[in-house]
Amino acid sequence: MTAALPLNLRKMKNSYEQFKRLSPEERQKVIWTACPDLWIREKTGERPWRKQAEILRALAVNRRVAVASANACGKSWLAARAAIWFLDMFRPSVVVTTAPTDRQVRHIIWKEIHAAAAAAERNGFPLGGELLTKTWKFSEEHFAIGFATRDYDPDAFQGIHAPHLLVIADEAAGISEPVWEGIMAVLRG
Repeated sequence: MTAALPLNLRKMKNSYEQFKRLSPEERQKVIWTACPDLWIREKTGERPWRKQAEILRALAVNRRVAVASANACGKSWLAARAAIWFLDMFRPSVVVTTAPTDRQVRHIIWKEIHAAAAAAERNGFPLGGELLTKTWKFSEEHFAIGFATRDYDPDAFQGIHAPHLLVIADEAAGISEPVWEGIMAVLRG
């Protein structure tokens, strides 16, 4: 008698066999791509809490992720780590961070991006590139940029194209509907 594995188990077995054939570096990249929380632990030495890990893993598999929560619960910390994970894992890529005001962009999310980059360096994983106040440039096609959304200006996002694009809108409740339309347009390509 022969038994056939159900299709989903056969696919899993084939995927596992393919995974085993990868080099250790390729396996690590597959794991870090699927589990950004593990990338953060390894690279920065920081430990996202359970809900943050869930959000990061959702980001790894979903085209859009929205996080609604209270004040001072780590959203900006998380957004900054997601930005640097994305830059490190996907090349070339562009990360755009935005918020309603320049103060929020500069003193909240980019302050966290700088802190995460410093943590990675202290942990023995310098991430490279040229990190400035609201930009992090690795090449013309691989960078992060932060800017405030001007009210009702969806054109602020025009011209942003990349094979891998991540847009992080911090304090999203303060972003106008026309600007959201601009963000969605750039994400659609």
